[in-house]
Amino acid sequence: MIEALLAATSTPTQSVNIAPRLRVLLALIMACAVVLNGQWIPLFGYGLLALHLWQRSAVGCVVGLKRLAAVDGFIVLTVILLPFTEPGEVAFSFGGVAVTHEGIALAAMILVKANIIVIALMAQCAGLNAVALSHALAELKMPHKLVLMMQMSIRYISVMQQEFTRLRCAMKARGFRPDNSLHTWRSYGYLFGMMLVRAMERADRIWLAMKCRGFNGRFPMTQTVPLSAHDKRYIGGYFIIVALVFNLNVIANWLVSTVAVQEWL
Repeated sequence: MIEALLAATSTPTQSVNIAPRLRVLLALIMACAVVLNGQWIPLFGYGLLALHLWQRSAVGCVVGLKRLAAVDGFIVLTVILLPFTEPGEVAFSFGGVAVTHEGIALAAMILVKANIIVIALMAQCAGLNAVALSHALAELKMPHKLVLMMQMSIRYISVMQQEFTRLRCAMKARGFRPDNSLHTWRSYGYLFGMMLVRAMERADRIWLAMKCRGFNGRFPMTQTVPLSAHDKRYIGGYFIIVALVFNLNVIANWLVSTVAVQEWL
């Protein structure tokens, strides 16, 4: 999931030429606006804005689509039952179970919102490594323990994945072939048990190494750089666009009513 949101490298495009803390803040603002909005017209506007940010980011089209597919696979599993459980007008029956229009609309809206948020987060955070992202969160006054957990998770998830790969290769070298048998499930139990044991051992070694280097519970942070004039203009324009899109439904209704009144006059 972390790999799906963070790109390994960044391209010097205009969308990434602002302070990292602002990029994270703008992604969070976009996410909050999308979550709080329940109308299709503003969501369409946020979708266009997210696609624009993606187009100007360092994330390529193919790579971005693969990451979206990975995220959508999880989201679909969470909303697949909504058309069957949400009360409302019955659209059709599937296997003797009623599917409602309200359930379909709710599932579609959740899926669209999730994709918009992921695209915005992926575009704004493209090119930020674990250190830059943790510094950005610390500058935004996020809880220190949360920042520390994120740093350690990003650093050591890949390490545990490598350990899992080594154990799997060792099992294959000993002729292990998975099937639906007690021996297979017992072997998988030993595999995850060894993963837990090795994770605890590695955690102890890492903790001792950090203490030897004088770790006092906080990683050293660079001094916060003041916002430039370009950063202030960018975040001001972004706020205005997000606010306008949030009220796009109200603006559209006002324009329609104004045009109708003028035609009547």
